[in-house]
Amino acid sequence: MRPAPGRLAGQRERMTGQSILIVEDDGVIALRMQEMLTKSGYIVADPVAFGEDALEQIAEKHPDLVLMDIELMGEIDGIETTRLIQERFEIPVIYLTAYVDDHRLARAKETAPYGYIVKPFMDRELLATIDMAIHRHALDRKLKESERRYHAVVDKAAEYIFMVNGESRRIAEANPSFIGLLGYGPEVLPTLLLPEIIIDPADPMAPIADRICSREGFSGEARIRCSDSSYRDVELASSMISTEGTPPVISIVAHDVTDRKKAAEAISQVNRKLHFLTQITRHDIANLLTVAIGYNGFMKPMVSEPAVQEYLSRQEKILDTINRQIQFTKLYDDIGAASPRWLSLQAILSEAMGHFDAGLFSVPKDPFRYEIYADPLFGRVFYNLFENATRHAGDFSKISLSVRESAGGLLIVIEDDGKGIPADIKEKIFSRGYGTNTGLGLYLSREILDITHIAIRETGTPGSGARFEIAVPPGAYRSSVR
Repeated sequence: MRPAPGRLAGQRERMTGQSILIVEDDGVIALRMQEMLTKSGYIVADPVAFGEDALEQIAEKHPDLVLMDIELMGEIDGIETTRLIQERFEIPVIYLTAYVDDHRLARAKETAPYGYIVKPFMDRELLATIDMAIHRHALDRKLKESERRYHAVVDKAAEYIFMVNGESRRIAEANPSFIGLLGYGPEVLPTLLLPEIIIDPADPMAPIADRICSREGFSGEARIRCSDSSYRDVELASSMISTEGTPPVISIVAHDVTDRKKAAEAISQVNRKLHFLTQITRHDIANLLTVAIGYNGFMKPMVSEPAVQEYLSRQEKILDTINRQIQFTKLYDDIGAASPRWLSLQAILSEAMGHFDAGLFSVPKDPFRYEIYADPLFGRVFYNLFENATRHAGDFSKISLSVRESAGGLLIVIEDDGKGIPADIKEKIFSRGYGTNTGLGLYLSREILDITHIAIRETGTPGSGARFEIAVPPGAYRSSVR
């Protein structure tokens, strides 16, 4: 080992504080390295010449790096000692040797050393190799820690997470959840092709694997075919990871929605049955009501007593109210029967306003460029609000509509310039049975909106007009311009 010309490489400006163990059977070389490294700021323990002693020292002192001579005294050489160090500890090793034959190099490579220095060497060469080895080892530890965290999350995740070779479309890696779902052994997994296990639920013949493996990625519903020929419905998202010189890797995460879809279908089936039962019941009640109204009409000419005539008139009004309520509830028979969907706000408002005089409405110049995730009866809410204005607002001239987006969501405002709503009944108007007509309009409107967590309230000033605010939360609306 020779010092570098000029200023010694060991004469550093700052101390490193890192510890090094020298394993060298040549005492002169070992002491020379110990002196140079100590002057360079490293903490260097007494050198050892046997592999067995090196393992004991490492277990006791845990040095930051080991300088390992390949030819050592004792029963094990430096390469075998390094292999044992890797099994027991996470410490970088740099080989020091006077031999460069192919056999030794091949054995040394198998232990993945952090450096391989051929004797004799310059001080500067050794110091540079030590610096790079310690730096690289720190990066490797961070990488291993990241991998441990990755596997701690992925291996325990309930979601199905797997990787696919972007060229061959074969499964390259999968977490335990996905392996357990498929039901294939680990030896079969790498032979599986993506098109064999992923199909499009809408069209089993569609090339969904091409979309999953595309550069743009995929997000949507898919169906997984298991080894027992059963299927699981999933919401799947994929992204491509590209590295120069290697085939792209497709990262896929799938969330099982099979049970949710079965539950939704069961609820839908129950709703269909209830809907059918409600139609039959309403039809039978309407028939009986028609008969009752007819009998009441027949009786009126047959009775001359004023008191009885009064009772018959009251009875006629009650029967008429019942009839109107039955016809009114028919309009809302489908609340919750169909799944919510994305609805054009512009189309919904235009359809609702189409039932009234167009001159009543004041709308902004810009169209309502939003879609709302709501029950299909969403439009009835606006029809009710417009009808209430014409029925209860008194002497009014216009109904104004506006939309405002903020961090809290989307606010749809419908207001008129009529007499307004008294402060003490602002909340009561949404109660079931409250009002002078059927008492169900605003109550059912709130129920329709609540299906997708949309809120409605009245915030107008009494005497200055009614003002209804419909608050659509984030996630329940989106721009219709795409």
